[in-house]
Amino acid sequence: MAGTGRLRSGAGAGKSQDMVAQDSQKLDVVLAAVERIGDSLERARTSLEAKIDRVTSDLVLLHADHHKLADKTGEIELGVDELVPTTSRLKSEMEETAWEWLESSGLDTSGAAERPASLPRGRRGRTRRARRKGEIWASRVTRAPDLEQSIQERREAIQSAAAISTSPLVSESNCHSQQVTDLLPQTACRS
Repeated sequence: MAGTGRLRSGAGAGKSQDMVAQDSQKLDVVLAAVERIGDSLERARTSLEAKIDRVTSDLVLLHADHHKLADKTGEIELGVDELVPTTSRLKSEMEETAWEWLESSGLDTSGAAERPASLPRGRRGRTRRARRKGEIWASRVTRAPDLEQSIQERREAIQSAAAISTSPLVSESNCHSQQVTDLLPQTACRS
């Protein structure tokens, strides 16, 4: 009996060692899996930190660019504020130059508007371009009455020719006058 008990005890001990070995293998598998998971988490953490560093750097640059843009915008606004009175002053000086050129040229300015009382008098801001601008403007003013007269004469000639061509009292000599033949075809003449 005693021998039988020992055999049973030995068999149980052998079975327990097999279970321990199996459990040890399972534990090794679990530890290996945990180690792989840890490695993956470490790589993810490293990648995330790198991305955070890049985003932080971009934000710093963007913030600096924002300040630069604000400075540039302020400079542009200041330039516009300075440009407006400068443009007004240049326009006034150009008008002044044109009027002074007209007044000193001896040309007929009867067709021109009166010189604005607010326009200053004096010799300042004289440039070749301003003088040329005054000459062009003055020539247009002096040519305007001649051009209007020429248009009026042409209009009257056309109306006269139209009246002659439709009148039953047109004679052959009248029809072939210089004024009519310049404006109407010969077929319009009647004997």
